[in-house]
Amino acid sequence: MGEFDQGLNYLNQSLAIEKEINNIGGVATTLNHIGIINSLRGDYLTAMDIYFEALEIHEGLGDKSGLAYTLQNIGVIYDLQKDYEKALEYYNRSLKLRQEIKERRGVAQIINNIGIVYHKLGDFEKALDQYLIALSIKE
Repeated sequence: MGEFDQGLNYLNQSLAIEKEINNIGGVATTLNHIGIINSLRGDYLTAMDIYFEALEIHEGLGDKSGLAYTLQNIGVIYDLQKDYEKALEYYNRSLKLRQEIKERRGVAQIINNIGIVYHKLGDFEKALDQYLIALSIKE
């Protein structure tokens, strides 16, 4: 069994326990981790389905931090699929939430991701602006 398969096995066990004890926030967090493994395996469709399931849970709980994290993960999938407009849409939604809850590290991370997308689009001036903003936040 490969490491991804073993990781998914453990995460699915965790998911079952979270559901059994009715830890809804834990279910959403575990779903995000399952999504990440599927993304790393290149199974973007499954990852996206799982992220949207987690997104719905975070929205229902009013969990802005979890919501921002999930929106970022969705943005990453769109970025990997070269759908840069959708990636920017989800990154910007995540950024807005992270700014609201004052997650400085998360804000810097998202702004950096936005810079990467602008770089891929060939808009090097916007990319540099984003990188410099992210750097100033991290310092």
